[in-house]
Amino acid sequence: MQHDINHLSVPRLVAIFAEAVRDVFETMIHVKIRFSNPSIKQDFGTAYKTCGIIELNGDLSGSVVVSFSTEAAVKSIECFCGMHFEPGTPAFTDAIGELTNLIVGSAKRHLGGATNISLPSVSVSDGCTVAVNGKQPCVVLPCSSPFGEFTIEARIQPRTSPIFKEQHHEMPLG
Repeated sequence: MQHDINHLSVPRLVAIFAEAVRDVFETMIHVKIRFSNPSIKQDFGTAYKTCGIIELNGDLSGSVVVSFSTEAAVKSIECFCGMHFEPGTPAFTDAIGELTNLIVGSAKRHLGGATNISLPSVSVSDGCTVAVNGKQPCVVLPCSSPFGEFTIEARIQPRTSPIFKEQHHEMPLG
């Protein structure tokens, strides 16, 4: 289902990514996700050590980072793949990339416009820094699973607008 990208707002972006995370984790990992209050991030560092990163281009531009605590990454991937992978190994980074791709791909269906997503990049270090246009607000959606904490960090805007149409307001997760 396509939506009008010119009506992309922070609350709508939060709702789209909350639904995508919920769908992927319930379907592929068989766990329920809880969400904390979303916020607008001011810096460029990530919350956790293990990060999957996908860039968007086309009618929408920006990036999405899925940032996992080590425990959440290891246990989520173990459940997702049915086997244990050591952090930093090629199989582990491939699995983080695939999980990131599933989340962003699911969200993309509801973002609207003709937008492409990149292949995922994965960083397993002391966190990563994503350099982007400073005018794009970074929406942070904290997530909690039985395996640990992770965040979705999305900086997305229509190419036709310098910033989102609506400013940060109360963002219920309903």
